[in-house]
Amino acid sequence: MKTFNVCIVGGGSTYTLGFLKSFVRLREEFPLKKLVLFDIDAQRQEPIGKYGEILFRERFPELDFSYTTDIEEAYTGMDFVFMQMRAGGLDMRAKDEHIPLSMGMIGQETCARAAWPTACGPAWT
Repeated sequence: MKTFNVCIVGGGSTYTLGFLKSFVRLREEFPLKKLVLFDIDAQRQEPIGKYGEILFRERFPELDFSYTTDIEEAYTGMDFVFMQMRAGGLDMRAKDEHIPLSMGMIGQETCARAAWPTACGPAWT
């Protein structure tokens, strides 16, 4: 059976923890060989990476797991790249949600006016 190399961009996000636990739970259905977390913020990514080291050492020891801020290291040889970052971070999310609310519109990041900056990414913000 083929095994996959995966990179998660936005590896410092607290949402990444859910990915990591899911990869353990679904290892038969989606077999991994290598998993790399990538983030531009090393300090934010470190606790998530340390959690991953412990989780995979205990529950998925055959997985080649690492985390990095080096884009070449992160992307080289990957079969899949999960993009789960937010342009502008949580500060921009707050603005994206409050501006529509101030105009009497829905201000939730996944629908209506507040979803537009998320969909457009860095070009919008």
